[in-house]
Amino acid sequence: MRTIRRSTAVLIACILFITQAIYCAARADETWYTRDDTRMRESASESSSTVMIIKGGEPVTVTSSSGGWSRVKFSGRKGYIRSDLLVQITKSGYIPLELGNDCPQVKTVQERLRDLGYFAGTCDGEFLDDTLAAVREFQRRNGIKADGIAGGETQRTMFSQAAKAAEGVMITPDAASAGASLLSGAGAAIAGPALKKGDSGTSVLNMQLLLRSLGYIDFTPDGVFGTGTETAVKAFQANNGLMVDGKAGQATLALLSGVGATAAPTTAIDTPAAESAVGTIPETTPATSDTLKKGDTGEAVRRFQVRLQLLGYITFIPDGVFGSGTERAVVLFQQRNGLTADGKVGPATLAALNSSSALPIATASPTAAPSETVTLKRGDSGSDVTKMQKRLRELGYITFTADGEFGSGTRDAVIAFQKNNGLSSDGIAGPGTLTLLYSSSAKKASAAAATDSPSVPSVAVPNVGQVKLLHFFNDVKPKYPSGTTMTIYDPASGLSWKLRVISMGRHADAEPLTATDTADMRKAFGTTTWTPKAVWIKFPDGVWSLATTHNTPHLSQTIKNNNFEGHLCVHFLRDMSECQKNDPNYGVQHQKAIRAAWKALTGQTVN
Repeated sequence: MRTIRRSTAVLIACILFITQAIYCAARADETWYTRDDTRMRESASESSSTVMIIKGGEPVTVTSSSGGWSRVKFSGRKGYIRSDLLVQITKSGYIPLELGNDCPQVKTVQERLRDLGYFAGTCDGEFLDDTLAAVREFQRRNGIKADGIAGGETQRTMFSQAAKAAEGVMITPDAASAGASLLSGAGAAIAGPALKKGDSGTSVLNMQLLLRSLGYIDFTPDGVFGTGTETAVKAFQANNGLMVDGKAGQATLALLSGVGATAAPTTAIDTPAAESAVGTIPETTPATSDTLKKGDTGEAVRRFQVRLQLLGYITFIPDGVFGSGTERAVVLFQQRNGLTADGKVGPATLAALNSSSALPIATASPTAAPSETVTLKRGDSGSDVTKMQKRLRELGYITFTADGEFGSGTRDAVIAFQKNNGLSSDGIAGPGTLTLLYSSSAKKASAAAATDSPSVPSVAVPNVGQVKLLHFFNDVKPKYPSGTTMTIYDPASGLSWKLRVISMGRHADAEPLTATDTADMRKAFGTTTWTPKAVWIKFPDGVWSLATTHNTPHLSQTIKNNNFEGHLCVHFLRDMSECQKNDPNYGVQHQKAIRAAWKALTGQTVN
């Protein structure tokens, strides 16, 4: 009897294992899309090094998911992306939107629902209860399952001329033709002249996504209107009874983004190599007589920066500005690929960059250098760190003895070296930094070496009576616009740092001003967290206010050299009823923290 029970238990365990294996296999190697420009990291952690930046709307292969992170493959590289930054596009070419989403696509849907008379709230890109009710009502009115999820069928109907408005609402001619100017698969409006060969940008990317969903292209949408895209547009026009000119004008876009578009009858359009290779320079780069050099700006610069990034020569976000960091990356690429190392992107360098045989970055060969390509950052230890510290000491960037521990002093020395040598100063010693560090062209320090502890900005700590409780909408937002630099004082640790405001919505989005400010903020928090911390904010006019903030970097970044990959949020007092309606989860959490901190500070209770 005992043997039978044991056999039964083993059988059940095997069945469960096989079932789980089948489930995992079904989830493996799925195609998902990036919501926005997204960082692929080396490991499943916000503090992990960035492998590369993937543009919004790009398809990535998800091999597994766990703990809020997805392991992905993209363009021959592997890494991790936060799962909430990935979505699956429906077969009809639209990103499904649902309660809790916060992205530009939601704003586009809200604007369309407003035009049709279903939505009366603020078109802010946040999918909350009011948006949910509007989507459901639209679905009921238009004979779609009222599940509140704006999927492919819902959005295709919504942006078509066949969309039914809310009862009693008359659709204006502009609203009725919205489908002619909206490609909501990526949530971007297209207006103005027709899209044509040579154009680039979000509008082109959105059009390519729809062409791909209908089977007219099979390459990765890259936002560049090249020969392959033009051929696909012509095929779509011919197959749908339109004038075949290869230009995506209003009529073509209307049918492409509306209901009833005819899919490709056979296979997708073949694409020339220059357009199918992700990150390669498009055919719109300057003619062979042109040379890009330091000081130049524009799309051609950004495109070759993307290629340099994919090959590992730069780690910053391609911005279309040919600065010192880009020049240094070009020199390294030229040296590695046997070209004249003049730091200029001429025809030969351009051809080499765009070729399949372009060599990625590699560490230098001198004996002092690590034996293989590594990335060293704060918290690391070992022989590679010791070697790096010895080299930094030789160049005068540190004075302490090399101990193999990557502390704040080592980080500050790396930042100083990067700044002095025209590199992106993030304090992380990646392949590009190490290659230059061990080379004969590395510049020596021109000032005293860094210490092994972050500096603490001096700030005159106010009396408790000086700290006010400013209301965000009444006192803060009208007076302190984007660009304002705030001093943050943490009464718990006695540390302070500076933040620059980058936008004002329902709270202040801000970034640490410098890498030192980031270090001091992280020291004050002790860990990376979303948990609200009560702080005192000093504005440029000397006014102090209590507020709350966190220190987890996320989404957009404007300051490139602050060692903080994204921005953070600073919350001020808001009416609780308003916050519960418009920001019911994380916003309410901050409002509760603000009220608790104010009571602890003054003894006063705020409703």
